[in-house]
Amino acid sequence: MANSRGQVFSQPLRFDQLGVKKAEVSVSPKLEFVDVNKIDLPKNIQKHLSDKLSRVRSLQGPMRLHIFVGTIDEIRPLLTLEVAKTGLPAVLYNEDGQKFSLVMPASVSLTVDAEKRKCTSPQRLYAATWSITDGTKNLLFCN
Repeated sequence: MANSRGQVFSQPLRFDQLGVKKAEVSVSPKLEFVDVNKIDLPKNIQKHLSDKLSRVRSLQGPMRLHIFVGTIDEIRPLLTLEVAKTGLPAVLYNEDGQKFSLVMPASVSLTVDAEKRKCTSPQRLYAATWSITDGTKNLLFCN
């Protein structure tokens, strides 16, 4: 019985006692954002941005060739960090602009009503707009 462990039968597994080494930490490749003029974006993305804007930050690299639902969801935090850092909208999109993820300060979004949501300080209000194959979706969030 497990009297010495207060009737708890399980014990923590100690990998170091099994001779298992820690996993190697791999560093992901550096992701690069570049400034892109708003007028150079696909029309499908331009229509979500305020006329006040003249440029956005665009994520570059091979990821643009293989955008799928998981990419759109998982890239949003990185885009949000870029917006927080630069104050400009950040976007990942494929060549024709039909698949994209766009994050921006809510105040410059044309597709969400920023008045519907308030954030507690020091958080800021962001708008996300994305599209894959089933139409465009929008989200207001605090971060």
